[in-house]
Amino acid sequence: KYIDLNYESIIEYSSVIESRLDDGYCTKELLIKQNSFYLKGCEEYNLPYHLIDDKYDINQNYLEIFV
Repeated sequence: KYIDLNYESIIEYSSVIESRLDDGYCTKELLIKQNSFYLKGCEEYNLPYHLIDDKYDINQNYLEIFV
């Protein structure tokens, strides 16, 4: 849901965290597919994850969830 609603912002701010020279390959469908792959892996191996499905809170330290 988050990717569907925020794809344009994800692409617009992609270089803030990742230094991508070309985002041409980064489609909404690819992001959803990759997200699903990693989520299933976390669930299968009982690994912690934080699913941002609705709203991304810029004030939340998402890493502290795993400590």
